[in-house]
Amino acid sequence: MDHNNLSYDAPTVAQVNPQRLLTLLERTGWKIVGGRTGMYSRLSPPASAPILDHRRRFSVILPLDTTADDFTETMAAALAETQSLSTREAWLTEILPRLRSEPADSFRFRKESTAPAGLIPWKAGEELISAARGTLVAGAKSYLDPLRRYSNKHGQFASRYLDGVFMGQTAVGSYIVTALAPTQTPVNLSNSHTDAPVIPGLEVVQARSVTRSISQALEASAEALDHYRKTGSFSGFEAGVQRGVSYDLSVALKGVTEQSAGGDITLEWDPIDIPAGTSDRFTFEFHHNDYKVFDEVAAKLAEDTHAPVAVQILGRVHLLTKKNRGGPGVFGMETVETPTRKYRVRLSDPEQYHLAVNAHDEDLGLTVTGLQERDGNITWLYNARIIRTVAIDTIPALQVQNEQ
Repeated sequence: MDHNNLSYDAPTVAQVNPQRLLTLLERTGWKIVGGRTGMYSRLSPPASAPILDHRRRFSVILPLDTTADDFTETMAAALAETQSLSTREAWLTEILPRLRSEPADSFRFRKESTAPAGLIPWKAGEELISAARGTLVAGAKSYLDPLRRYSNKHGQFASRYLDGVFMGQTAVGSYIVTALAPTQTPVNLSNSHTDAPVIPGLEVVQARSVTRSISQALEASAEALDHYRKTGSFSGFEAGVQRGVSYDLSVALKGVTEQSAGGDITLEWDPIDIPAGTSDRFTFEFHHNDYKVFDEVAAKLAEDTHAPVAVQILGRVHLLTKKNRGGPGVFGMETVETPTRKYRVRLSDPEQYHLAVNAHDEDLGLTVTGLQERDGNITWLYNARIIRTVAIDTIPALQVQNEQ
C-alpha cells in the first residue's frame, strides 16, 4: 500500500492518542481480533470496508505503547491502513475530527428533509443552524441561573462558551449540524480575561460543566415533551425550568422540528472521557409536529415578571464599535448625572449609527430610548433608537426616566 497516496487527509502521528483512535475505530465497526494488553491491538475492518486492489480484507496492527522504538512507524502505517479501509463518511465525520482536536463532546442536530439525500431547503438549513446555536446558548445560560426567559441575560457567558466550540462536517443523508465542545476549555464566569489554569472555586469553569447543563436542559425538555404527549399537560415544562427548560430553549427546539419530517439531537461524550454514571451517547427525538408544542411552551414561558424595562436616557457617546459590516453597531453612552452611569447601546436601525458617530465627533449629547437590561456588570439598551441630539452645554442634568 502506498501510504503517501491517500485520498483524504490523515492526522500526523503526533496528533493521535492511540486509545482514542482504538475507541473511535470500534465505534465505526472495527473489531479487536487479537493483540497484547498495553502494547498493541489487532483489528479487523468493518464489513463495509472497501476491498483494495481486489485483495481480501486483512487485519491492522494498532500500536498502544507510545514509548516503543517502532511506535511512530507502526502508527503511521496503521493510520494509512485504517483510513483506507474505513468508509469516507465514517473517517471524515466520526474519526478525523476527534483525532485532530482536544477531548470534546459532540452534539448532532439532525433534521429530516424530503429533499434528496444530503440536501435540505436553504431556509430550513439556515433555521437548523440557528436552532443549534440557540440550543447551545440557552443551555449554557442555564448553567449560571435557571430562568423562564433569558432574552439577553448571560449572553456574554454563553458567547464565551461558544468561542471554544467547533462546527464539524455535515454527515450524508439527513441534514446534520455537528458541534464539538472541548471538555477542558476554560470559560470565564465574568467578562474579565484570564489565562489562569482552571481551578475549582475561581471565576473560571471547564466547558464540560457547561455542556452538562445543556444536556440536563435537553433531558428535561424531552421528559416534559413525553409527559405532554401522554397527558396533554404542560406541567412538565413548568417543573423543568429548574433544570434548564426556558423560553429560549423552546424557541430553539421549535427550529429543529418546524418544516421537517422529524429530527433529533444526539449528545455523544468524548470517547475516553465519559462522565461517571452516564452512557456514552443518548438521543433526544422529536416528531415533525412537535414544533406546535414548543411554540405554545415558549408563549407560556415568555410570561416573565423580569422583562426588560423601557427607559429614556440622555448622555454623551464615549465608545464606538461596529464589528459587522452593515450591522446596527454598538456605542457606549455615559450619563452626566451624579453619579454617572454607563450604557452599551444596540440600535434597532443601522442608519442611526452615523448620528452616534457625529455626536461623538462634535461633542454632542444624545437622547436615546430602548429596553434596559443587565448582562453581568454591563447595562445595555437593546432595540434602541436615537430621539435627538443635544448641545452638551444646554444639559442641566441627566435624568433617567422610565418611558411612559
